[in-house]
Amino acid sequence: MTCTWVHERLLLYLAEELSPTESARIVDHLAGCRDCNAALNELAASRDILREMIRTTAQPPASLDTRILQRVQSLHRRRFLWLDRLSLWTPKTVFAFSGCALVLVMAGYQWGRWNAAPTPVPGAPTAASALPTLDLASLAEAHHAWDRRTGSADLDATLVAARLTQQTGLDVPPLDLRDRTVRLKDSAVVQVNHIPVAVRHYDWNGTPVSLVQANGIRLDLPYSLRELKHHGRCFLIHQKDGLTYIFWCEGPDNFVLVAQAPPSQLFALTCKLCAKLRPG
Repeated sequence: MTCTWVHERLLLYLAEELSPTESARIVDHLAGCRDCNAALNELAASRDILREMIRTTAQPPASLDTRILQRVQSLHRRRFLWLDRLSLWTPKTVFAFSGCALVLVMAGYQWGRWNAAPTPVPGAPTAASALPTLDLASLAEAHHAWDRRTGSADLDATLVAARLTQQTGLDVPPLDLRDRTVRLKDSAVVQVNHIPVAVRHYDWNGTPVSLVQANGIRLDLPYSLRELKHHGRCFLIHQKDGLTYIFWCEGPDNFVLVAQAPPSQLFALTCKLCAKLRPG
């Protein structure tokens, strides 16, 4: 046992807060240690001085807690103001208040119905038809249908665009790349949830390429898309089952280019198409 250990516990020893075992150890140490005895005597003297300084003859009455409790219980309990005012209401007032509340409830109900289910306009597409889903399977099927056809002659891009515009109602621009490596070979209109989608098929150095254009179509795309920004446009690139898909937008129109080609090569063709769609 060291003097440091004893000094750390002298105050607790004086306050009788130590366990019997620790107190006995300190007593044994004090019996043979002059320094620890001097420290204990100094602490004891300081304690006595403090007791004299704070000594008082005032004593709280034995019934103080009882008197406080009685005082709290005798306090006036404040009623809620609306309970006090209810006694002032007449049947006429209650009837008027109930009528106003009923009118407010009915007005809120009608407002909610108007905002949740607006009246359809004749000829306008419904919410279900305005936002159909164009998934990868539909794009792949449209592309493979063209891939299986052979012997198509080169087509005039302006005539094809005019025909697709009339059939789909979209503003289908003519895309004549003026490049003999990319030739317009076929076109089709695909119905997606009763909305026509324009599809143009190209031969790109012997590789079949499909360009899909849709207006107001929500593309149901996978989460593994890669995003690429180029000249102010945002492109989304995806690969699945040997096909590469590149998605982008031009105003309200969505475009998808599909081909069995590496993404870097197909993206070069995409840039050519974008230059024709929006020069500069």
